[in-house]
This record gives sequence, structure tokens and C-alpha cells, in this order.
Amino acid sequence: MKSFEQKSCFVHCGVHHGKIQDCVYLIGMEMVTISTLIDVQRINYNTLVDQLIVQPGTAAPKDDHPLSESSDSEWGAFFQDNQILAQIDKDVRRLCPEIQFFQTRTKYPHRSAAEINLSVRVTGSDLISHDYEIDKFGVANGMNEVLGPIYYVLASDPDSEWAEFAEADSFYCFQQLMSEIKDNFIKTLDDSTCGIESTMSSFHALLASFDPTLHDHLVGRLAIRPQFYAFRWLSLLLSQEFSLPDVINLWDSFFADPMRFSLLPYVCLAMLERRREELLEGDFADCLRLLQNYSETDIVQLVLLAQDIRDGRACRPNEDIPAKQGSIAKTARQLSKRLRGLTILKK
Repeated sequence: MKSFEQKSCFVHCGVHHGKIQDCVYLIGMEMVTISTLIDVQRINYNTLVDQLIVQPGTAAPKDDHPLSESSDSEWGAFFQDNQILAQIDKDVRRLCPEIQFFQTRTKYPHRSAAEINLSVRVTGSDLISHDYEIDKFGVANGMNEVLGPIYYVLASDPDSEWAEFAEADSFYCFQQLMSEIKDNFIKTLDDSTCGIESTMSSFHALLASFDPTLHDHLVGRLAIRPQFYAFRWLSLLLSQEFSLPDVINLWDSFFADPMRFSLLPYVCLAMLERRREELLEGDFADCLRLLQNYSETDIVQLVLLAQDIRDGRACRPNEDIPAKQGSIAKTARQLSKRLRGLTILKK
């Protein structure tokens, strides 16, 4: 895996099924066991779906009925799960609405699948199964954004065998990925040392250490809190900030990196640095608009900058000159507008 370099991923413009499998949940496994493991996991997934997705009207014990108050009533469990199902349904219908792939039916539906929208059925099944597998800590908004790129890569594989089992494979990739980032989605851990609040605080501390001028401007002067933008960046692995191809390329780097997601906050910092002058010139509304709607950028250069910052190769920004340059540039633009106005009046 050490030979799996980020540059090779960028050249291929996306993660292949083998890279997803290897990087997400097969790390440390012997190659001879991978095929067997995948077959077993696909069978287990089918069994799990059959157990968890209850269809109304299926056979039930004689004493079980929709009005039963028994604690072990299958009908009771079915109704209790409706709240979870409603949230999942709402989330998956919003998954990448601009991409046709997520709006069409899959060629390889699960054997118990109804004839419904691909994104609703597939990501819905995976999220439901995942929710039960982790003892119902809850499905949180945004999980569909994490699952979406994984399923897209696997289901788009030109090898029909991989595409056919994309749903099951996506579930296990998603399962392993969530085991690393699930603390971001557990509300009771928000204020703990492993929760998202701590992660955001660490990110702003990183910004203060590397670029105190920008930190003072955003946090000290404008009072922009990390919750306003970094919550989404960090919890969803930047999946909502870039186009799907760019997200896939970015995740290539995360999965291939020996230190896994330790690169993520540095990528976020690199995002700020690449828009440094604009941020230093902007007021609260300008900066928030830029941070919440990050413009397109070169992902390769972004990751390289993040790696340089993390490894100590990047030069720290000058604490005074950039801010002065930003102020001078802003004054120059204002003066230019006034001069153009005077020219018009003179004519």
C-alpha cells in the first residue's frame, strides 16, 4: 500500500474499485484472502438486508398484528423504524440531484428491491443496514454524502461483476469508513475530546499557528466561528465542497495517505491559504460566502500544498505584508473607479 501514491490516483482521475477496497477496508489483509473475504461479506450483506428490511404483508406470527403492544412485535418494530426510514428517505433523495447517475434505476437491483429510484433504494438500504450494525446510534444528516462517492465509484466499474455487487461492497466500505469518522456524527460526543467540536477547535488552532494574521482577521475581527463552515468541511470529508470527480480525487489522497485522515485539516487549511487575499479583504458576509461556497480549484495543487504544510515544507505567510497588500489593492481599485468616473464627467 505504501507504493500506492497520490499522483497515480490523480492521473487516472478517480478511484477504481480495487483502490477503494484496498484503501478503505482491506488494509492489512493478505491478497490471497481478499477474494474470499469479499464473497463472504456479500453473502452477509444479503442476509442482513433480508433481516432488517421488513416488507408489510409478509408472514408474521398469528398473535402479531399492527395493533400489538408486545415488545417483540415485528409490526411494532416496523412502525418504530418509520422515523429512521423517513429521515433516510429525505436525505438520499437530495443526494447529487444534478448527476443523472443518481436519478436512474440501477441495472443490478437487490433481489428484494422494489422498482424505485436508484439512489433512494441503494443508499437507503446501505444506511438502514449501517444504522442497525452500529446499535442504532442514529442516522445523521450527511451520511448519504459520505456513501455517495463510494457507491458511484463501485457501481460505475466497467467490470460487470464489480458493478453487480456495488451495493454490498459499498456497504462494507462505508461501514469501515464510518468506524473511523463516526464520532463526528454522534451528538453526545460533540463536546468530548474525540467529537466534532474538538476537531474544529484543533483546526482553528492549526490556522492560528500557521497563519495568525488570517486567524485574527477571521476569528478576532469578523467573529467567524468554525461551526459556520468547518463543521461541514471536516465531518463530511469535503464531499459537499467540490464536484464529484474532484471529491473522488481528493479521497484518493486521504485513503492512500499512511496517516489516513490526518491530512484532512491541512487540506482545509490549504483551502483558506489559496483564498487568503480574498479573505483578508472581505467583510463578514464576503468571507462567509466564500467559505460556504468554495470556488473550483486545482485539487492536485491543493493536496500538494496541504502535504507541504503538514510536513513543514511550506513557508508561513508574512504576518504584515499580505494584509497591507490587500488593503493597498482594495484602495487602488476604489481609486481606479473614482478616476473612471471623473473621466466620464470630463467628457
